[in-house]
Parts: sequence; C-alpha cells; structure tokens
Amino acid sequence: MMNWGEFFNMGGYAFHVWTSWGLSLASMITIVILGRRKNAKIKAQLANQIRREAKINSDNQEQ
Repeated sequence: MMNWGEFFNMGGYAFHVWTSWGLSLASMITIVILGRRKNAKIKAQLANQIRREAKINSDNQEQ
C-alpha cells in the first residue's frame, strides 16, 4: 500500500507534477477573477449607458 509521502513524491517527479498543478490552479483562479471583474465593469458601463439614454429621452420629452 502506498503511503502519503510516496504519493506526494510522485515517483521522483514531484517538482514537475506539483509545479504544473500549481500553475494550472493559479491560471484558473486568475481567469475567474479577471472574468468577474470584466463582467462587473461591463454591467457598470451598461447601467451608465441606460441612465444617460433615459436622461436624454426625458429631456427630449420635456421640450
């Protein structure tokens, strides 16, 4: 039966295996964070555009 030390050593390839895992995980986390930020930015821009258009429409109706 394999113990935890052998598992984490990965047959001598631990450095390469765990570095790959770490970089992949960091990349996925970065993609999620950047995607959420971009989504929030787009939502804010759309909200601003809707407010501007509503103001323009209300100003045009008053004239």
